[in-house]
Amino acid sequence: LALENRKSPQAPQYLFKILDCEGEGTITMFSLNFYFRAVQEELSRHGQDVVDMKDLINEVFDMVKPEKEGRITLKDLIRCSQGDIIVSILIDVNGFWMYENREALVAAENINNRP
Repeated sequence: LALENRKSPQAPQYLFKILDCEGEGTITMFSLNFYFRAVQEELSRHGQDVVDMKDLINEVFDMVKPEKEGRITLKDLIRCSQGDIIVSILIDVNGFWMYENREALVAAENINNRP
């Protein structure tokens, strides 16, 4: 239910507990690497280009801008207002694909909406 309603106020709290695989109240580079590895494997199985893990981790930290470098807290995730996108990138192959191709999807939508 939380995955279907990622934008609800309760979803980040629930999903954060899952993403905090070290149980320290933070999402670290280890956690990001752990979860995104499964997304990468699935992308590879479907013949999609694999994204450099370091680039993805840097992008996530740039999106969140955590108070403490290298550690994302629940407060950071909520404050950045992109928690739903970050969760999608990390645990959902389709969510990652949509994020990675967002510019092309917007361009295609604009072309389709022309009179």
